[in-house]
Order: sequence, then C-alpha cells, then structure tokens
Amino acid sequence: MHESVRHLLELGLSEKEAGVYLALLELGPSGVQAVAEKAGINRSTAYALFQTLKQRGLVSEAEQESRTVFIPESPHRLHEQLEKELQEIEKRRQKLGEVMPDFMALFHAIEHKPRVRYFEGMKGISAARSVLMENSPDEEYLSFTCIDEGLYEVAQIEERERQRMARRLHGRLILAIKPGMQIPSTDFTSWKIRQIPFERSPFSGELDIFGNTVAAFITKDEPMGLILESHMLVALFRSLFEAAWMSGEDFKSQNK
Repeated sequence: MHESVRHLLELGLSEKEAGVYLALLELGPSGVQAVAEKAGINRSTAYALFQTLKQRGLVSEAEQESRTVFIPESPHRLHEQLEKELQEIEKRRQKLGEVMPDFMALFHAIEHKPRVRYFEGMKGISAARSVLMENSPDEEYLSFTCIDEGLYEVAQIEERERQRMARRLHGRLILAIKPGMQIPSTDFTSWKIRQIPFERSPFSGELDIFGNTVAAFITKDEPMGLILESHMLVALFRSLFEAAWMSGEDFKSQNK
C-alpha cells in the first residue's frame, strides 16, 4: 500500500477514497474517466467516490468546455476537518459530563433494587439449590431450617444436591425440629448448629443467607423457592439470624 494512502486511511478515508483523492492531486482538475483510470477503478465507482469526497470538502466540481471536471481541494482541508471533529467530540464530552449524574442516579437506583427469582414446585426448589451452588461464595453460609414433613419430601428429591451443599459449604445452621422428626442424614462437619424450640416459633421451610443473597424455601402445601439479591435485605435477615442464634442452644447431632 502506498504510504500516502495509509496516512489517509488513518485520517478516516476509505482505501478507494484515498486512491481517488491522490489521483486527483496528481492529475489536477480532471474528468471522471481520467481519474478512474489513474486510481484503477471503474467510472461509476469513481463518480460515487467523488460525491463522498465532496461531502468531506476535499473535492469540488466545475463545468469546463461543456464537461464536468473535478478539482482537488487543498490537503489543509484534512486538518480543518480533523479540528472540526475534535470540536464536536469535545462538545459531546462536555454534554456527557453534564448528564452523567442523571445517568448514574438511574444506574444506582437499578443497582440497589432487589433482584428476585421465583422457582415453583419441588423440582423448582431443586433447581434453585443448583443456582445457589453455582453462585455461593467461599464465605460463611447461614441457614435457618425447619425439620418437618415438607423438608423430608424435599430431601428425598434432592438428596445428592443437599449432601453436596453440606460438604462444600461451611457456616452456621439454626434448626427448629418438629416433635417426632429426625434430621436427615447429612455431613455437618463444617457447620456449627444450634436449635430453637419448634413450639416457640413453628414454621415450615428454610431461609439461607450468604453474600448478597437471601434464599427462602417453602416446602409444604405449595412448594416454592425465592432467591433475592440485595445487600439491604441480607443485612436485615442476617441481623434476625444473629438474634435467633443467640437465643438458640448448641445442638449435637448423631450425624455431626
């Protein structure tokens, strides 16, 4: 590629535009056929390129002896064009600076809104568990779990996933055990466990807290799972968990 063509490409011209402009600089005012032959392109292509070069201010045209000739404008026009583009960019930069606070306010408003995902049925709860495994960080995991008939039904469906979560994660677990129920066999080696009386706060389901995520599971009647991502909600539920943890009693399971 000719060095001059390369420079014009760097200034924003296409390769064919650069070829036509350079050909016209060498020939001087010329008809379209002469320029097309010099640039190595066909006549119709050359004519179309003249139009774009006219828009750039690099070419003008005139009538001489009943024919149209194209006249190259000074290369200084390239500098003028670049200066104009820089001025336009500076105007856009200033405008962006003015509106950026409004954009950032919208961004932070979305950023702080909780993200909620809903999972329906027992299979949905199992799918939610898989989502938690994919996104759970290497930090303390807090779980508030009721041991009742609903949990046993879920435990049977997602036995492998439940065991994998217990082994991979570590944290603290608060249990409310319905009278007559036993904890499903689980490896709790990496967990600290406390128990609260079921009669004092009967509920059915599970609440998990980690990172910026709160996961809630209802295991009776109409099973469902909710995964909420919100730092503010995590702070709220974490404080409630800590209060329940302080009121609980250490629990030693035969599976621990």
